[in-house]
Amino acid sequence: MNAPSPATAAAAISPYEDLTARLEAIVAEFPNTALASSLGAEDMVVTDAILSAGLPIAIFTLET
Repeated sequence: MNAPSPATAAAAISPYEDLTARLEAIVAEFPNTALASSLGAEDMVVTDAILSAGLPIAIFTLET
């Protein structure tokens, strides 16, 4: 039995799981990471991923 190709393996996880994994990798390399949020839709998705995963990423808002 052959291992799945990288494209097939990548398709097996959801975009949300991929986002969480990428945020975890960022925190591992840069422990003092922060998210600057303008409370836009894309910021809410990232904020939810950070809080749901319990990642130590500070979040601050921008008044734009």
